[in-house]
Amino acid sequence: MIRYLSLEFYKIRRRGVFLTALLLCGVEGAWTAYSVQSYFEENGANLIWNNLFTNLAMLHGLFLPLAIAVLSSRICDMEHKGDTWKLLGTAAEPMGKLYFAKFLCTFLLLTVTLVLELAALLTFAAWRGFPGPIPVGLVGKVFLGTMLVSVFVLALQQWIAMAVPNQLVALIVGMAGSFLGLVGALFPPQVRAFLPWCGYAELSSVQAVPLGDHEWQYLAMDPNIVPALLVFVLGIIVYFLGKRRLCRKEF
Repeated sequence: MIRYLSLEFYKIRRRGVFLTALLLCGVEGAWTAYSVQSYFEENGANLIWNNLFTNLAMLHGLFLPLAIAVLSSRICDMEHKGDTWKLLGTAAEPMGKLYFAKFLCTFLLLTVTLVLELAALLTFAAWRGFPGPIPVGLVGKVFLGTMLVSVFVLALQQWIAMAVPNQLVALIVGMAGSFLGLVGALFPPQVRAFLPWCGYAELSSVQAVPLGDHEWQYLAMDPNIVPALLVFVLGIIVYFLGKRRLCRKEF
């Protein structure tokens, strides 16, 4: 398995795949920093950490489906462009290991990108003088929930990228996921339950309570990680369905 994973990293070494993901998450991080800075100037330090990670969770719903679609498509289209599926089948290469290596390669690139983004945001918070210590529990829950939801998004995108030679299809699905991830927070919970991309928005740590006309009170709350766990289970199912399809396909 290490050999297959090493080959995947070797094949993308000059394709700028990691830089593409880093650019998208960099834009997301800058947007998050700008939003929380505006909140800080208007409302002071009240719920500032919760606001930071709520903004981040909401923007994850917009940026990550597209970033994962780009990563997965760039990694999976090499066999389509080179028309090497028949060669791999003739050489009796285990397709299951190839499928897992591509999945793990994409997941590791995504993880490193999100860790760098998180480190940059925490550095920004320290520079701006956010009060109190870093809320490790809040950071851990948001990061864990983000990775759990991303497993589903990645499993779906890889299935499509491996099954359809035209990578535009996978990118369109990624853009549709970004749209649902962005507007999903506006849907009622009964609707969000059927949209796995809304799992990012469920990681919000601020609750808005209406007090009257155009008046709201914002309360801190723990991120709801249960929807992310359910989406993760769905992602595991989607992964094995995609892997099964590739292993049974005749080239």
